[in-house]
Amino acid sequence: MEFKKLPGTARVLYFAVLIASPVCFGFGVYFFIIKKYFAILGVLIYLLLTPFVLYFIKSKPEKLYLLKYVISFMASIGPIQIMFTEIEKTEQLIWLVTYPVYVFISAGFKAGIIWNLCLYILFFVAYFIHPFYIQQPHIAPSVILHFSLSNLFVLTISGYFAYKVGKDHEKLSIFAIHDPLTNVFNRRHVSNILSGILNKQTEKNNGLFSIILLDIDDFKIINDTHGHSIGDKILIEFCNQIQRAIRKSDLLARWGGEEFLIVLENTQLQQAVKIAAKIRESINTHQYANQIKVKASFGVAQHVGELRYEDVIHRADTALYFSKSHGKDLISSCDYDNIVESCSTCGNNVKKGYCKLEPIITL
Repeated sequence: MEFKKLPGTARVLYFAVLIASPVCFGFGVYFFIIKKYFAILGVLIYLLLTPFVLYFIKSKPEKLYLLKYVISFMASIGPIQIMFTEIEKTEQLIWLVTYPVYVFISAGFKAGIIWNLCLYILFFVAYFIHPFYIQQPHIAPSVILHFSLSNLFVLTISGYFAYKVGKDHEKLSIFAIHDPLTNVFNRRHVSNILSGILNKQTEKNNGLFSIILLDIDDFKIINDTHGHSIGDKILIEFCNQIQRAIRKSDLLARWGGEEFLIVLENTQLQQAVKIAAKIRESINTHQYANQIKVKASFGVAQHVGELRYEDVIHRADTALYFSKSHGKDLISSCDYDNIVESCSTCGNNVKKGYCKLEPIITL
C-alpha cells in the first residue's frame, strides 16, 4: 500500500520505528567502543527486526494490532540490557521508570500488563542472581524500595489511562463504522470493505461479489402520516428483518436515508437474486409498528471483469430505478451477456457485456 494511503496510526508508528533505527545504531557503535558486547547483541536484534516491522506496517496496516507484541519486545531490549550489564549503577534505574508508559502506549492495556510483569520478574532476577550481588556490595535495599514504589506509581497511572483510552477507542471504532439509528454498517465502512475485496483479487479469487440495493417504497408517506419517530422504528425493524434473511457472511449497510446496501461476497448474480427474494418475503410478511405495511424495491448486480465497486453499485442502482419505475415492490437484476462491448442501458463500459434489466418478481 502507498504510504499516503496508510492510516494515521500506521504512519506515526512507521516514522517512530524508522527514526529509532539510526539512534539505536549510534548506541551500538558506542557499546562497541566501550566493549559492552551484550548490549551490542540487543542493538543487532532491534535492527534486524526493524525491516520486518516497517514492511508489515506498509503491507498489512489493517493487522497493525499484531505488531504491538513485537514492538514491545523491541522496547524491552534496552531495559533488559540495563538490568544485566549496568545494574550496579544506580542512576541507570531511572530509565526503567519510563518503560511502563512506552509499553502501554505501544501495546495497549492487556499486553502492557504482561510485558511490565515480565520486566519486574527480570529485574528481581537480575538483582538477586546477578554475579555483582555476591562479589561486592550491591544497590542499597532502600534504593530498590524507592525505585519499586515510583515504578509502581507510574505503572498504575499509565495503566489506568491506557485502559480508559482503549475503552474509548473501542467505542469510537464501533461508532465510526455503524449507523447510529439502525446499528448496521454505514456507507464509509462498506466502501472500505468493497475496496478490500477488489484489492485481494488473485487468479483463484477474482473479486467475485454481488450487491443488493434496496429502498423502502413510499417511505416519505410513512413519515408524513405517522411522524418521524414511527419512521425511525420502521427503519430499525426493517433492518432486523433483513438481518434475519441474509447469511452471516453477508454485510448490510445503510446507504442513505431509507436506502440500504448488501454485499454478498463469493456470490453470483442468480444466487443474489434468490437471497433478495428471501429478504423481500421477510419484509412483506412482518408486522410493523402501527400495523403499517412496508414494502421495498430491489436492484441486484454482480461484479464482472475489471469494474470498480462504484460501477457495480451504479448498475444495482439502475436496476433499483427500474423496479421503482415499473410498479415498485420488485426485484430487478442488472445482468451481462457476452455480446457487445458497452452497456447501452446504464452507460457503463464493460468488456463484451451489456446491461439486461428485467423484473424478477412481481405482485
